[in-house]
Amino acid sequence: MGETAHLKPRIRYPTKAEKHKFEDFRTSVDKMALEQNLAGSSVIDSNLFIMRYKLLTNIFDKCASLVFGHIKPYRGNTNWPITSVEIQ
Repeated sequence: MGETAHLKPRIRYPTKAEKHKFEDFRTSVDKMALEQNLAGSSVIDSNLFIMRYKLLTNIFDKCASLVFGHIKPYRGNTNWPITSVEIQ
């Protein structure tokens, strides 16, 4: 199995009927950022920038997974036997 087989599926983009999910995403990001007191601390050097970047990336990833969900991975014909003589 390749390395990409272990990655999380992409975030699912909401349909027109689910546009309210963008507001839900914004609200959940704001809530998590407030809980972690991100606005209360200043970024004054490279280490703090990297730390803040990682915290925000984690918040975005968690909130997007919760609000939007993930696409279902393709399960298609990967286990079908090869019947072409030329390919075998």
